[in-house]
Amino acid sequence: MLAALLAPVLGAEPASAGRFVDRTVTALRSGPIYVDPHAEYKPYRSEVQELRRRIRSSHAGPLHVAVLPARAAKEGGGSARALAGVLRRRLGRQGTYAVVAGADFGAASSDLPPGEAERLARAAYSAHRDQGVGPTLLDFVDRVGDAKSGRSPGGGGGGGIPTGAVVAILAAVAAVAALGALVRRRRRTAAVRPVRRAARDDLASFAADARELEPAAASPAAAAAYGAALDAYERAEHACDRSRSPEDLRAVASALARGRNDLARARALLAADAAPAPRRPCFFDPRHGPAAREVEWREDGHAPRRVAACEADAERVERGADPDVRHVLVHGRPVPYWDAPPEFGPWIEGHYGEAQS
Repeated sequence: MLAALLAPVLGAEPASAGRFVDRTVTALRSGPIYVDPHAEYKPYRSEVQELRRRIRSSHAGPLHVAVLPARAAKEGGGSARALAGVLRRRLGRQGTYAVVAGADFGAASSDLPPGEAERLARAAYSAHRDQGVGPTLLDFVDRVGDAKSGRSPGGGGGGGIPTGAVVAILAAVAAVAALGALVRRRRRTAAVRPVRRAARDDLASFAADARELEPAAASPAAAAAYGAALDAYERAEHACDRSRSPEDLRAVASALARGRNDLARARALLAADAAPAPRRPCFFDPRHGPAAREVEWREDGHAPRRVAACEADAERVERGADPDVRHVLVHGRPVPYWDAPPEFGPWIEGHYGEAQS
């Protein structure tokens, strides 16, 4: 999953017009799933295997899945849905086509009623938008299988409860269950959503820093340190995708703090400097990386204290300027992370709560 964000960030060359469609059609001729190595968001390998299994074992097939970079949508009219139609025409095979192009998810089908595939794609995306590409596609396959099974001929006849009454009863039961599930889901996600947003900002910042470093011809030691940093990013991204509570975001912050120490070590080795020992992140913003030294700082209304800071923030404080403080959104308003509500606590502790080693 590491390449899901870092592949395009680490300097992948853009493809010429039509190349994504050509490559995808060629791949889909030999298998139901194609994941472009430059896609911004990709399912995990285990999720791809599960997708293959479900397509084979369910009523969803024939079903073709393509996970592509956002820029691939330009080859199909600008949207994943339109690109799905292009792939269906180019491949020339009946079935359902699901396309992820960047963060856009769309579908087309020759086996379902007009518009049904896109409706199922929207429903799957709505249910799993915070969980990643894999869960969204797996849900979509299940929904397609259910839809196609529902269109299969059924037996029966004779007396019993009229069909209209059965449908009304089932609809009422489903509505009550859906409402209860919605209430429970909103309660669970309300607390984690703003913290997850902060964690995703951390991931994006880390990816940008990794791109700037990107050792081309590195020493084995520098390459190993850089590889460890990318491994830390992958662990953090996986934890973020699977997070269901604020406590789950502790692992994201902790992995990135360790990864930033690995980036600092790789940066030093590339410059032929001595590799620094692991350090806690800059007090003012963990995205600044490991602290360089301590500096005396006074927050408004508080007594002075010594805090660990990156070199840039240390120099700002010593000049009498404000440090570059990390802010998080709370009810739409940015506040310093130390003034955030309690649900941010595990995320903060993941960055600062223990020595990084």
